[in-house]
Amino acid sequence: MGDFVLPKDPSIPLVFVAGGIGCTPFRSIIKYLIDSGEKRNIKLIYLAAANSEVAFDDVFSELGDKFIKIIGAQADVRQIHKYIDDTSGYAYISGPEPMVEQLRDGLVDLGVDRQAIYTDFFHNYVNF
Repeated sequence: MGDFVLPKDPSIPLVFVAGGIGCTPFRSIIKYLIDSGEKRNIKLIYLAAANSEVAFDDVFSELGDKFIKIIGAQADVRQIHKYIDDTSGYAYISGPEPMVEQLRDGLVDLGVDRQAIYTDFFHNYVNF
């Protein structure tokens, strides 16, 4: 239910962007894929203030080099954009509302189709 679900077509490349606690929906999705053996082209970009704040590292590490941590820096939309396939991929962004809005708007400004961006935010949560 809702908008924050996997597309039916498993060939669509996906980029997940998590800020802080925004990693929780991605943990559920990735754990489901691991448990079911379903293969998807997924990259997870995890933004955190410190490496010690990265949650679910054991699950996310199963993505190998498709698990990208950005530690201690503000989210730079250009860093995120380089991982997105503008022609066929989808971006899912979850975290504090200001971060989600900033990244969504920035990706649209860089040419990503607004219809290919799915967002989920944690209201009144600003730390990441």
